[in-house]
Amino acid sequence: MGNIIALLKNWKNKAYWKELEYNSYGIQGVCIVFQTCLGSIAAAYSLSIGFLLGLGLVTITNIVANAFIISQSPLKWIVRSSIITALTSLIVTIYSVVI
Repeated sequence: MGNIIALLKNWKNKAYWKELEYNSYGIQGVCIVFQTCLGSIAAAYSLSIGFLLGLGLVTITNIVANAFIISQSPLKWIVRSSIITALTSLIVTIYSVVI
C-alpha cells in the first residue's frame, strides 16, 4: 500500500521515475499479470450477461496496455495504461455482477 501512495505522491517527480526504471522489468511483469487477470475476469462476467460494450472496453484497454508492455514503452505509459485497464475491468465486473 505504501508503494501505491508513494507512486501517487511522486507522479510528476522525474527522479522518482528514473529510479523506477531500474526495476522496470519487474514492474512490467506485475502489470501484465495483474491487468490481464482482471481483464479476463471482467470479460467473462460481461460476456455471461451479454454486455458486449463492456467486453469491448475491457478488450481494447487490455490490448493497448499489453502493447505498451510488449513494445517496451516508457514506464509511465505502462503504469498509466495498466491503471486505466484495471479500473475499467473493475467497473465492468461490478456492473456485470450487479445487473
